[in-house]
Amino acid sequence: MQLAHASGADVSAIRNFEDGRLAPKEGNVEALRRAFEEAGVQFVSEIGGGSGVRLRLPFADAPEKRE
Repeated sequence: MQLAHASGADVSAIRNFEDGRLAPKEGNVEALRRAFEEAGVQFVSEIGGGSGVRLRLPFADAPEKRE
């Protein structure tokens, strides 16, 4: 499982969280968040329409490529 590899979390811990069987440990939550952010996911705080996620634009980290 790519997420387990990227985050360092156990596959079984991720499956239990996804299935709603167990809440993830705080350390796993942080590791999962870092893995998602490194893959280009941005976590959006509650502004107007509520909190959520979005994908980072390909050029968001490289201002010199913007035109």
